[in-house]
Amino acid sequence: MHSLRLVVCVKQVPAPKAVRLDPQTHALVREGVPTLINPPDEFAVETALRLREAVGGTVTALSMGPAQAEEAVAHCLRMGADEGVLLTDARMAGSDTLATSRLLAAAIRTLGFDIVLCGRQAADAETAQVGPGVAELLGAPVLTHVVSVQPGDHAFRIERESDEGIEVYECAPPLVLTVTKQRELPRAANLPLPAEKIQRWSLDELGVPAEQVGLTGSPTRVTEVSPGLTQDLPQADYPADAPLAERLEFVLSGGIRPKPGRVLLRDEGEATARCVVEYLDGEGLL
Repeated sequence: MHSLRLVVCVKQVPAPKAVRLDPQTHALVREGVPTLINPPDEFAVETALRLREAVGGTVTALSMGPAQAEEAVAHCLRMGADEGVLLTDARMAGSDTLATSRLLAAAIRTLGFDIVLCGRQAADAETAQVGPGVAELLGAPVLTHVVSVQPGDHAFRIERESDEGIEVYECAPPLVLTVTKQRELPRAANLPLPAEKIQRWSLDELGVPAEQVGLTGSPTRVTEVSPGLTQDLPQADYPADAPLAERLEFVLSGGIRPKPGRVLLRDEGEATARCVVEYLDGEGLL
């Protein structure tokens, strides 16, 4: 297996409690909002770093956004990525998932790649569309919900989650993988930040027509935003002295919550854990 050209697409997202929408455009407000790297993207970076350690090669962190999104790229460099690229240009603002995929794919073609890794989905929009969109535009196979990637002599052994369980594939590059939570947690981002390792590319470097990006090049629009349900759920007077298994079934199946003062579950240690496992197994969830 030759050394790999690994590109990881990462995104800077608003901190969970700082998410706000512009009342006019319905777009996320990003200026002046506390941000962090999209958590699933850290698993993608960790996967790339482990592949580099096993096979050799380089890891490039790639992001798109305003200038402040450079911090997401810097986070990857502090984890151990070799280089970073930020696509930033006022003409890119408002890009939907298709326009974003066009921009990222153009950058990846310029960089060259064996494997592109993305987080399963972004924590702000949660569409899970950009990874497959990039794969389509690159003409590369894609596997989603990947939980493990192990190099072999000529191909990679890749495990992905599905509704039926874990599926196992053997694939050779080029590949695009969207990564979900892995067995290994992402390493700490505590390495010194290398000087002059982050490049900024504008639309002019990518060769993508301006009419294909931004709001003009985005076929989807947010036309209305409605708040979620806020009313209280109905309450039931559920007996707290009922058998533990019965109480667990009531809670885990989404039952009506009890009236104030009623306690459905106490810390009953091993017995509680056993009943949870039995319930989930009986529902076919294990």
